[in-house]
Amino acid sequence: MAQFRYRALAPSGEITEGVMVAPDRNAVVARLRANDHLPIRTERLDQLDPSVDAAAATAAPPRRRPRWRRRVGPGAVAMFTREMHTLLDAGLTADRALQVIAETSANPGLAAVAGELRQRVHGGAALSEAMAAHGQLFGPFYRAMVRAGEAGGSLDATLEGLAGYLERTERLLASVRSALIYPMILVVAAGVSVLILMILVVPQFEMLFRETATEIPWITQVVVALSRFLRGYGWMLVLAALGAWLLLRLPWRSPAARARRDGWLLRLPVVGSLIARIEVERFARSLATLLTNDVSLPAALELSGAAVNNQVIARVAARAVERVKQGERLAGVLQASGVIPPLAVQLIKVGEESGRLEAMLLKLAERYAQEVEVSLKRLVALVEPLLILFIGGLVALVVVSLFAALFGVNALVV
Repeated sequence: MAQFRYRALAPSGEITEGVMVAPDRNAVVARLRANDHLPIRTERLDQLDPSVDAAAATAAPPRRRPRWRRRVGPGAVAMFTREMHTLLDAGLTADRALQVIAETSANPGLAAVAGELRQRVHGGAALSEAMAAHGQLFGPFYRAMVRAGEAGGSLDATLEGLAGYLERTERLLASVRSALIYPMILVVAAGVSVLILMILVVPQFEMLFRETATEIPWITQVVVALSRFLRGYGWMLVLAALGAWLLLRLPWRSPAARARRDGWLLRLPVVGSLIARIEVERFARSLATLLTNDVSLPAALELSGAAVNNQVIARVAARAVERVKQGERLAGVLQASGVIPPLAVQLIKVGEESGRLEAMLLKLAERYAQEVEVSLKRLVALVEPLLILFIGGLVALVVVSLFAALFGVNALVV
């Protein structure tokens, strides 16, 4: 026998923790489900009986991540979610639905993921728990929504809402990517043009200016100096850019550094409000789903906070758990944080006062989803003319500086 620490969702909506002695992990899951508890996490602590199979007690060595995991994109996850909803709505169990997807999916990576999920579910794990092994495909928001559907017995309806959300997000990202194709082509073409001018053309003019021994304008001197620097030390700029990218990525692995970064992002003039609306939409949507499935507000807040990517907003949700348990209103706690947008606070306040918090949270999520879509399209529409102006100004600066010096040379000759 072995000891297992478990974490489960009770029928009352509270999250319970404890230690259970059982022969294996599947037995722990079976006992929890027999008591109407939804398993969230089970961890083996130690081995009590040496007679237990040693192979099961030995930790498996880390395996290289299969390549099919890298080939499953967001579009495939949305398709998987839609197929799961269709099969569950037709009356199939989650086990059988996963088996059908694994056998019929045209995407090899998606079929492999469905097959592995089916093995875990068939072994007694909840679907949300099985998805935790594929965290890159099924993020915290996705798993929190699935867990809410499992807790309320409405997994098919939850997957339908998730599929719609993922499909809308994919359409929006596809439109943004399509709109950015032309500006990116402009950037690449302009960058190549400027490099050719600075590395090949400007040196020829520099030789001419040196031979005529004329004093060239200051703007031409700046361009010539930049040309010399690019020819002599351009490789250092590439290394510096790569080093800066690595330095910016490494510190974010610690929670404190990620919180500082996320707080800085929220304070940005335009991007900050957009990020806040995206995160609040996720928070409101998952919280509404959990409350609709009769999960208590503190437990729903804890699970919804895990669905948020921004650490500042996630900490606000974590603090709200304890303060709501003490009897405070959720709207007041969120307003005191100073991070949640005022509109979201007001809608949540109205929902609490009218007893329709779930409905107001869903309205809030839908409204922010529409606002985010409109804001992204506006930003993309502004990118193209701004890039054209910037690139045109850059090329014009180089050309004008050269012609200004040429005019000086011609005047001297005359």
